[in-house]
Amino acid sequence: MRKSYTLPISEECFLGRYTNTEANMPLDEHIHEGSVEICFLLSGTQTYRIGDDIYILKSGDYFITLPNQFHGTNGTPQERGELMWLILKLPKEGRFLELLKTESKQIISQLLSTKTPHFKGDHDSKKLWKELWKNTVIESDNVLIKMQLRLRLIECLMNFIECSTRKIIESSDVLIGRCCELIEKNPCAVYRLDELADNSHLSLSRFKTRFKQNTGIPPREFINRTKVEYAKKRIKENISFTEISMSLGFSSSQYFSIMFKKFTRMTPGEWRGLKK
Repeated sequence: MRKSYTLPISEECFLGRYTNTEANMPLDEHIHEGSVEICFLLSGTQTYRIGDDIYILKSGDYFITLPNQFHGTNGTPQERGELMWLILKLPKEGRFLELLKTESKQIISQLLSTKTPHFKGDHDSKKLWKELWKNTVIESDNVLIKMQLRLRLIECLMNFIECSTRKIIESSDVLIGRCCELIEKNPCAVYRLDELADNSHLSLSRFKTRFKQNTGIPPREFINRTKVEYAKKRIKENISFTEISMSLGFSSSQYFSIMFKKFTRMTPGEWRGLKK
């Protein structure tokens, strides 16, 4: 199920948000003429492509595309998760978002000179974006409420700029990292979460929490996603779907097909036909 909304903040600024409870159609390659798009991933993971470069976002990450820059999801589904975005139409000259001319020039300069399109937010980012959405959905002609919305928008832009210009030290969890590496190297194994938690020297609840904090998705979803990625390669070899599902530890080929479609929006048979 997908819920997607786009709301105008002003004539030059639009705020969007989607919530996907399952994989959705890929995002076709497109551009925003004369506009910058800033994305913030609230939860889940998502793949994006700019030119020949592939970027894999996880919860808490920023992603920006510049005016007239082609981008999309590289043919991959828009995955389970929640994402917000701002589309900002840049003026050729003059004021921007009701800022002073000098402020407008500085903000635009910072946005256009972002060194990398993909980087981590900080501990304030998610809260700021949620507050921006909360203020945007309030329809009111009250001047104070409109001022508050403008303030939230500027706070989000400033947070984006601050995160883009300083190196955020990622709290790398070594034990969770080793767990992910084990799963990726051995996708055919059957994994019990309580055993993975024990191997990580954590309680089951703490393991689930730390796993999602580090990867952006729950451990069971990570396991199934890894198995599906491995299955894509085996399908190319014309191995039967029953054999593939058994080798990956799925209870039946039907359940394997359901899980495959959940992450790709295609059945294994449709995927095989696509790859011929």
